[in-house]
Amino acid sequence: MKFTMTNIIQTMFNQKYESAMKKKTLLFAGLCALCLCTWEVQAANSNHVSINIMDDNDIVPTGYEIILLKGDLAAKTEAAASFNEEPICRLIMERVNEGQFKSKVDYVNYKDSALDKQQLLDLRLAADRHFSQFTVRLKKAYPELTNSDLDYCCLYLLGLTDADIAALMQRAYSTVSERSHKLKAVFDSDDALSITLKAFAEA
Repeated sequence: MKFTMTNIIQTMFNQKYESAMKKKTLLFAGLCALCLCTWEVQAANSNHVSINIMDDNDIVPTGYEIILLKGDLAAKTEAAASFNEEPICRLIMERVNEGQFKSKVDYVNYKDSALDKQQLLDLRLAADRHFSQFTVRLKKAYPELTNSDLDYCCLYLLGLTDADIAALMQRAYSTVSERSHKLKAVFDSDDALSITLKAFAEA
């Protein structure tokens, strides 16, 4: 009887011990799983942040206004496929299309569309990139041309009308028309300036 009771007590003790060990094992396993999940979440977040940072740094600016935030267009390394696709040219054409400039409207009404000195310089640089130093060659061939004349030539090269140029340059239509006649006399041609300058650019 004593042996039996001892066995029973020993069995009960063993069962309680095994039950306690199982609980400890489960608890330990649960803690390990929790730690592993926490580590994976932190690793995933870390990778996500890194990717976001890379994406932000790798974004290529598009549009003339965004490029201006990074400095002069002369520093832009990507070459546009054509003169008309240059950011400055797209900007000018957007203003022309939106403004629908009229010769009989006072240019002051178009002051928000005016080009500044930097934009005119960017237009020259774009013309020089795509047409083998266009303004340099033009100045050499026609030394009487002024720097202002070269700006007008680049605008005519883009195919703009006198009304467009009057608005963009903030000059009276009559003043631009006089400039147009002067340039035709310099080039000794009665053709439209856009045709004359296009032929010179592609020569």
